[in-house]
Amino acid sequence: MKNIMKAQLFQLQKERLCFIVLAVMLIFVMYTAWFADYATSGDVSGGEFFVENISMILQLIQLPILMLVGQMCVGDFTDKTANFELMGGHKRCEVYLGRAIPAILVNMLLSLISIIIPLVFMTCLAGWGIEVIFSHFILRLSMILLVQFRLICMFVFFSFLVKNQFVVMGIAYLYFALNLSGIFSETASPMLTITNFNLLYGMGGWYTYGIEDSVNLTYDLTMTAPEIAWTVIASLGVSAVALALGYVFFKNDDMN
Repeated sequence: MKNIMKAQLFQLQKERLCFIVLAVMLIFVMYTAWFADYATSGDVSGGEFFVENISMILQLIQLPILMLVGQMCVGDFTDKTANFELMGGHKRCEVYLGRAIPAILVNMLLSLISIIIPLVFMTCLAGWGIEVIFSHFILRLSMILLVQFRLICMFVFFSFLVKNQFVVMGIAYLYFALNLSGIFSETASPMLTITNFNLLYGMGGWYTYGIEDSVNLTYDLTMTAPEIAWTVIASLGVSAVALALGYVFFKNDDMN
């Protein structure tokens, strides 16, 4: 299985298109961060930027990331590479995990990097600020990454279900279009992945007024125990089911 995983990571060098699209979207986010800092004379801190822009960052990077999941899982099915691996003595479980694990790890790493880089950039420009308590930010970011893990696992399942990277690209674009359409924007619930993200994007705040007309904005990133529990349960549960079903479909596939 290690050799299969190494082969998948080696093939990433050929997937320039996904990385180019991801880089362009990340540059756009960085430009947005710079413009926000310029337009407000450096008043946008790293914490405030996270609250105001995390939804945009994720919506932009999810399309190339989900496309890359499909490419890593089933991109070589057209040349029968998986068939040759099975004929070479590898078990179906090894062939499946040899694709699913790198796809999950690489795309989770890309997700984290795409979130952290703009935050570091803004923090270097204007500091972290007092608007967001750092420990609350860590909790909220952990929950967001957990739901992102759930989304990636679902696309691992879709990849082995349809066995075609271009169909997976179509599903990824459909998810991207649903995000932009705002159809689910008013629904915040852990039950669906897209609505779970809405729940985590919802970060309220309040203003406090000091002497000499000073105004301070404080964001509330805390989450209730049920919100945390249901997000964890739904994310881990759906991820486990998706990966298990993906293996079932692959195990019973005639590979034609």
